[in-house]
Amino acid sequence: MGMFDTVIVMCPKCTHRNEFQSKMGDCDLSTYSLDNAPLLLIADLNDDGKKDRLYCSACHTRIEVVVRFMAVAVASGDSIDKELREV
Repeated sequence: MGMFDTVIVMCPKCTHRNEFQSKMGDCDLSTYSLDNAPLLLIADLNDDGKKDRLYCSACHTRIEVVVRFMAVAVASGDSIDKELREV
C-alpha cells in the first residue's frame, strides 16, 4: 500500500469536509488543511491531470483551489509581522 498525505478542503457551497490525497512531498500520512498545507501538495491538487477529481462528495460541486501569495522584502533583523501590518 502506498503512502500519501491528505488535504482537507471545505466545500465552498455546502461546507462539507472533503479529503483529497496527494503523493507529492514527504507522504508520511500527514493531514493538512488549506491553511497549513505545503504548497507542493496544493500544487498537486491543481495539477491539470487531477483537476477533474476535485468534487465535493456531498453536493458534487466542482472545487478549485486557488493559491494567492504576497512577497514582502524585509531588512535583516526586522520582524516579518511588522512589515506585513504596514502593507
